[in-house]
Amino acid sequence: MAKKSVVQAGKRPRKYRKDFLDQVVARIDFAEPLGLGSKGPSADVIASLKKQFPVPELQTKHLKQVMLKLKGETEKTTHEIREWHYLSKSRHKKVVVSDACMLIEYSKYNTYDTLQKDFIGISDALFDTYEDLQVKRLGLRYIDKIELDESQPTAWQDYLQGDLLSIFDLLDNRQKLTRAFQVLEVLHDDESRIRVQYGMPNPDFPARVKRKQFTLDWDAYCTLLLEKNDVGRFLDIFHVRARDGFESVITDKLRDLMEAVYD
Repeated sequence: MAKKSVVQAGKRPRKYRKDFLDQVVARIDFAEPLGLGSKGPSADVIASLKKQFPVPELQTKHLKQVMLKLKGETEKTTHEIREWHYLSKSRHKKVVVSDACMLIEYSKYNTYDTLQKDFIGISDALFDTYEDLQVKRLGLRYIDKIELDESQPTAWQDYLQGDLLSIFDLLDNRQKLTRAFQVLEVLHDDESRIRVQYGMPNPDFPARVKRKQFTLDWDAYCTLLLEKNDVGRFLDIFHVRARDGFESVITDKLRDLMEAVYD
């Protein structure tokens, strides 16, 4: 997207003291249900997450389905879905395990090394415990909500590369804008994908844009059947692609605002 990038210049920051990350999610979906029943994850799986996620919560949801039968008759059924949630003491990160999936979600993000250690530790425990486990989908998602206290809500040229902002050029009067959002999706040679959603979704929609808030949502994923060792390998690839994509569309002024730390 960008014509000039610190990634290309070899100046990628090691980390940021401040950032605009709103949510980070890593998730695997299972090819077949785990069969947790009413007891939940095994003792080995719980042991793998208990230190970082010591607060357990059981959440029960009810899924209602309506089936249309012959002669116009309908059949209604209700399925109970159990999710075992495990939260950190600060409640800034949590693990969810169900028959269908396992995910880790961060509302305050530290480093990828921490995410990788947390996620792979639990993923490995699941593979070691449940025979014939296969993953049908793996995803890693970073959502940045860049919000600034400035008077011109659509003036992002100092912070974001111009190619991201071309949609605003379609407007005769930017003050009338209610929402501007775009989606770009790429299929890589390894059959994985990355979906980039970006723009100003406007939390006050359908009212006109008043707040200076820009979303960058990097969702890297694959829908391949993965074995145990594939999960960590693809997770690393997804992280690099999302990180490099983010670095390629922001400016040094935004890096300064986030207090970039270089090696």
